[in-house]
Amino acid sequence: MKRWAWFLLGALLASVLLLLGRPQGPGAPEGSFYTLYLGSQPFLFTEIPPAVGDRFLSSDGMALEVVGREGRGAWLKVLGPATEIYGPLAEGLLPEELPALSVKDLTALVPRTPPKKRLVVIYHSHTDESYIPARGIDSEPEGGAILEVGGAFKAALLDQGFTHVVHDLTNFWPHDEGSYARSRRAVLEYLQERPLFLWDVHRDAGPGPEVYRTSYGGRSISQIMMVVGKGNPFYPDNLTFARSLMAVMESLFPGLIKGIFLAEGTYNQDLSPGALLLEVGNQWTPLEEAILSMDLFARGLSRWVQGLGRP
Repeated sequence: MKRWAWFLLGALLASVLLLLGRPQGPGAPEGSFYTLYLGSQPFLFTEIPPAVGDRFLSSDGMALEVVGREGRGAWLKVLGPATEIYGPLAEGLLPEELPALSVKDLTALVPRTPPKKRLVVIYHSHTDESYIPARGIDSEPEGGAILEVGGAFKAALLDQGFTHVVHDLTNFWPHDEGSYARSRRAVLEYLQERPLFLWDVHRDAGPGPEVYRTSYGGRSISQIMMVVGKGNPFYPDNLTFARSLMAVMESLFPGLIKGIFLAEGTYNQDLSPGALLLEVGNQWTPLEEAILSMDLFARGLSRWVQGLGRP
């Protein structure tokens, strides 16, 4: 092949890689995340496409709503305290002060089985998601570093006394609109065991690690955002669960939970009132920070279960 032909082929390949845009550098404004503004200031960066009417409940108790969107930008307005919109949780934030879920108590399905002996399922609808500091890339079709985060979550739950934890490593690639339908088929196989929790563990996207970073005990950790799908019959229960869990986490580990994003869709949460999606950091989060956060999250979840007044 002539030299000019090799040059043309190389240029074409470089163009394709550029268009793919993986990984994107910190501060990349397009293609990987959305910016939600409060006034003129960025308030939240997320990979979840925001829609008008979506809401965000902050860990400090405020409710905000998406009131407009254009391209990769969206605008929020403050609605007021979440307790005024969704009702109070309890008089205190400690686990022992929080009531059991009022509509579909998570433990009522199998009342004779202590919660920590119930099945807990961890899976990843987007198994390709990864962390650039650890892997040098944000997506790995064969399985990204998000699987390590799920594995760390399982280990932490076992350390906290949960005895029946499954980490499903089924690969649901490609990362597309069909991912949740594919993961749903896998999750359905566990429903006959009446799982207490279904955790779909992801990582978010943003311009850099600092927008998903906090600290605890002098160490940097990743924040975690909980996502609740508004389009399912368990929505009130998923939301009650998420709000009470966030209250417990905030009382134990302030800042660990970034907030709760109430988004369009179901995210397979119609399968259980104990189903939630977790966004653990973003593509720029150091893996060790994400793993530390899952250890704290497991400790908080253990306290939440104990707060139900059951063994």
